[in-house]
Amino acid sequence: MQSVTQKLFKISLALCLSCHARVGIGQEEWTPERVLRLPTSDETFNLSEFVQTLKTVPEQARHEWVYEALAAGYMPSFLRQLKRVRSRHAGHELSFWVMPDYLSVGDNDNYLHVPVNGRDALALAQDWGMYLPTRKMVDLIYRQAGMLLPSVPVNMNEAADPIRLWLDHEERLEPELQRYAVRSGWIQAGHKKDLVMSPLLVKHPDRAAIYGWQGTDGQILQKLAPSVRRDYADYSMGVRFVAPFVLVDEQWMPLAEVLRNPKLAPLLSDEGPFDVDFFLKLDPLPPAPLRKAPASLIVYHRP
Repeated sequence: MQSVTQKLFKISLALCLSCHARVGIGQEEWTPERVLRLPTSDETFNLSEFVQTLKTVPEQARHEWVYEALAAGYMPSFLRQLKRVRSRHAGHELSFWVMPDYLSVGDNDNYLHVPVNGRDALALAQDWGMYLPTRKMVDLIYRQAGMLLPSVPVNMNEAADPIRLWLDHEERLEPELQRYAVRSGWIQAGHKKDLVMSPLLVKHPDRAAIYGWQGTDGQILQKLAPSVRRDYADYSMGVRFVAPFVLVDEQWMPLAEVLRNPKLAPLLSDEGPFDVDFFLKLDPLPPAPLRKAPASLIVYHRP
């Protein structure tokens, strides 16, 4: 159940956007990111101590520690700078906004991608007002990424310690290239399997769907499949969230509405239209103003 503070925040935000529309605030001052609730923290996060703690607790507790760290805002600030990805189909043009990399803990100079299971990914999406991508969106992100990283699969049967496996995998993901991509403001892709939303989950409500892991050569190592438990995560899995509003032919629309529309859904889905809110019940968001796209987006952070 939501706290009174959260409810008051959403009411005040809706009123704020409504007032802006009436007084004629320019479109350049409104972006999809403004309705997000991405957390921030002013506290120092000790990444080394966090990893050492994960080594000493059972698997379930590790998931809880990762979830709590992300929910508290202990993630690099560049993840809050959403990036634009474009799609075209049947004369329509669409833009959606995504995190430039998979969920990580730490800061811009020292961070680690963290495995997040399907259950916790949906909980964070609900808290932050965001969505998981579809298979087609993962492909679009990959093709428009500024930095492609290796997939680096390893034999999990030979690893006695999942934490050591995760850390070893991170060290093989070209850390210098990652830091260069962060400084350049580029999308990074190829190095993780994406947790995705798919109509396949209608028949598998107890599972999570994964897809991708294209590496640097575009070869898809993980075909779309609802193949993992919702409480399972390993080193190869990543979560990249998507903003809840998109631009369709220069008009803002809710992403969920586009996916339900038979004519527009192909812009975001190669599995046909489906009701993404069947899986992810987001709270009502303030309506997007019907104005043309700005030349550039300004990202607003909401604690």
